[in-house]
Amino acid sequence: MNLLDICGIAVPTSPRSDGRPGTVTILARAGRGVLAATVACEFEKGCQRCIGATKHLLQAPAPLPGEDLRQT
Repeated sequence: MNLLDICGIAVPTSPRSDGRPGTVTILARAGRGVLAATVACEFEKGCQRCIGATKHLLQAPAPLPGEDLRQT
């Protein structure tokens, strides 16, 4: 994405309806990487995923340090 001056973060999601892993990619303009990371973390919190091929649920990610960008 650097050639277009865009940052991207691939976020694992809940499995698809066919059982395969799911992902979504968050894109942001140059200089907005922290916002993209914040959106990615919030999106990932809403997904229930297992660790690898096990039945053990993966814990939600820890919040990012710094200001809450949703307030701006």
